[in-house]
Amino acid sequence: MKKIIYLCAYLLAGAGLAACSSSGDGDGGGSGGATLTTSDLTGTWSGCENESGGSVDIGVTIDSSSITVAFEAYDAADCTGNIIDSGSETLSYTLGGSCTLDGTVAGITSGTELDTTVVTSTVGNTPGDKTYDCITVSGNNLYVSDDEADPAKDASAPDKRPTRLITTPFVKQ
Repeated sequence: MKKIIYLCAYLLAGAGLAACSSSGDGDGGGSGGATLTTSDLTGTWSGCENESGGSVDIGVTIDSSSITVAFEAYDAADCTGNIIDSGSETLSYTLGGSCTLDGTVAGITSGTELDTTVVTSTVGNTPGDKTYDCITVSGNNLYVSDDEADPAKDASAPDKRPTRLITTPFVKQ
């Protein structure tokens, strides 16, 4: 759940959101190796992630300096049914250079470094907490690296940046 809240991520996630690269051909991105800019990410993204016998409906809004993630957790696998939890988080972020991904999700092998800092949280994360992820955009899909896939790549430090993406992307609205 923490990964989803962190986006992107989680988003982002938030993400999914995330390893981002833009193909430069105006299609909204791809894995062509170019580093993302804030304008590539700006907008509203959403996704439904299966999680622990239920699901989480995630909305991610990104502007030039912040990411806002809102979620509702459901008892059914398709983001319907009874809401069993909800919350939100605001993060500040910076984009870095390129990062290498393992290619297991959508064949994506490169992305953009995404460093986030918690500003506010209703889900128990402490303001000032930092994560180090990768993010990518392919068409209208935003993918975020998965800090739970490999314990050695838990996003807790720049050298622990995850190399695998969350399989469910966030879709641009």
